[in-house]
Amino acid sequence: MSELYKWLKPNNIEQHRWAADYLFRKNVSHNPDPPDPHHYLITLDNSASHDPAYILAVRSMKAAWRQKKLRKKRNGKTEFSLTIGNEKKKKLNNLAKKKGKTLGETLEELIDDEAQRNDELRNEIKRQKDLSSQSLELARGAHKRRVYEIEMYTNILLCLLEDNLNKMIQYEMDAFKANHSSIHEHIGTKEFKDERFLSESETINKALKKVQSWAPKTFPLDIVTKLNTKQLIHKGE
Repeated sequence: MSELYKWLKPNNIEQHRWAADYLFRKNVSHNPDPPDPHHYLITLDNSASHDPAYILAVRSMKAAWRQKKLRKKRNGKTEFSLTIGNEKKKKLNNLAKKKGKTLGETLEELIDDEAQRNDELRNEIKRQKDLSSQSLELARGAHKRRVYEIEMYTNILLCLLEDNLNKMIQYEMDAFKANHSSIHEHIGTKEFKDERFLSESETINKALKKVQSWAPKTFPLDIVTKLNTKQLIHKGE
């Protein structure tokens, strides 16, 4: 006798339906989905309890149900074997006892803890990297502003130098003409003034080449830079 009634859980409808379907598939019953599976199985067991095929099917059914519950319990888990040293095994056993958990649960917890530490370390490294990037960006911004200020002040000085150089040459020409107009008439011409300005510009450019700069300057400034600088000078007045 299979004593199926002892194996069946009275209120486990899932088990009853599964068992009825299983025995049907094993060809020892005729209804895979009876209205009352529990009553149907008890009746079947009473009538077929001496049938060797039925008894064998019930045994395999019980084993299959245990495997089904085990697979359900292990859902999302994988069995694997590993070899560790005896001392490590003792330590793992001690940890499991202290935690009140199985070896597998303890090992899972250790793995989770280590993974969490790795995540925290990775996040901290990223945070430090972001902070470094922000600091570097701020430093670059400050550097650009500083370079811009230096370039601006240099342009202003060169622009003012050009104006003063032109004034100085004009003063020299006017003074010379007032005293020696009949001897050196060419001094009052535009050609003389241009030559004089060119000579002074060469001297200034030689001096500028000796000055270290992010953007080397050439005297006089190009027309666009000169116009922008003059606007900046007049804007501050």
